[in-house]
Amino acid sequence: MKAIEERTRDAAFHEAAHAVLARKLGMRVDSVFIGGEEERGTAIVQVEEHTERRYEDHLLVSWAGWAADHKRRRYENVSEQDLSALYKARHKADKRLSDLFSTRLTLFKSGRISNVDAEIDAGVKFTAEERQQADELVLAARVAAQVLVREHWRAISRVAEALLRQKTLSQDELDAEIARAPSRRAKAGKR
Repeated sequence: MKAIEERTRDAAFHEAAHAVLARKLGMRVDSVFIGGEEERGTAIVQVEEHTERRYEDHLLVSWAGWAADHKRRRYENVSEQDLSALYKARHKADKRLSDLFSTRLTLFKSGRISNVDAEIDAGVKFTAEERQQADELVLAARVAAQVLVREHWRAISRVAEALLRQKTLSQDELDAEIARAPSRRAKAGKR
């Protein structure tokens, strides 16, 4: 029972991070929920603008759950290779999104597609330079996600606790929980 409770708690913080960062970046979140098979969850974030900037935001949001897991589990002494393997094993859906957004951004930046939402071949191959650019995009998104997760941790925690109580939050409920979270400045002023 304790293992299921911990997985549910992990899922709540993971999905809360996706949802909170998406809202902080101005994205629409239809809903966020936890439960179902193996007590996992989903944050349903909509891609409304098909622009380079928005795809970069989505790439960042795809790493938000990992960043929350990283903060809660304290993976400081884990190698980059082991972190990558852990991410692939625990976050397959997030990895697919990260790959999708980094592929589209790389092909767009290299001039191989004319806009980030253009059709691409499923078997598209990167040049060595494009692979490096994609890796750099992913690394930048991962680092930015960690910074933003730390910055918005109080809101993420509040949303995670609401998810543990309610299992599902609409965008309005999500926004209300975010608004109720104390800001870092407010907390610092109490010292």
